[in-house]
Amino acid sequence: MASAEAVARYLLHLAGQAEGACPITHMQLQKLMYYVQGWALATHGKPLFAGRIEAWEHGPVVRALYPKFADYKNKPIPEGQASAAVRLTDAERALIESVWTRYGQYSAPRLRAMTDAEAPWREARAGLPEGQRSDALVSEESMRRYFVGLQQEHCRRIGIEPRALAQSIRHAREGRVTELELPRGRGRVAG
Repeated sequence: MASAEAVARYLLHLAGQAEGACPITHMQLQKLMYYVQGWALATHGKPLFAGRIEAWEHGPVVRALYPKFADYKNKPIPEGQASAAVRLTDAERALIESVWTRYGQYSAPRLRAMTDAEAPWREARAGLPEGQRSDALVSEESMRRYFVGLQQEHCRRIGIEPRALAQSIRHAREGRVTELELPRGRGRVAG
């Protein structure tokens, strides 16, 4: 399992390598960490990194990671904090890169609005008045359910049966290549 700090430093590296690179803020980093963990739970059934994610007032936060970057507040985290040389497997890097590709374009306020609207954060803060501080746990089970639902919704939208995709992924991990049939006119995808 990767460390939360290794994942964060790799995300910072990706931000620095992006076209028109602009360092990201601590809030952006925290929300991206939440998305990395959510997609890891959905696609692999287990967390990518160890660490408690809490439902703070301004969205999900990886508690152990917070003090490492807190001094930057809402300023961009300097490039010197990034690292491509962190200990991550190829599969871990691929997952982090896919999250970066999907969410890295969004500003801190946009990411906050997105995470605050999602079930895992809302469930963790259920019953708390708006603006109240909290260290309530965003549960892995809640994240897994939510992101599996997103994955299934996306599959259906493009015409792939979620079970067929899951089976194709299992086969690929086992070294067996199968074809995943897409609806007419969309061809096939090797899985």
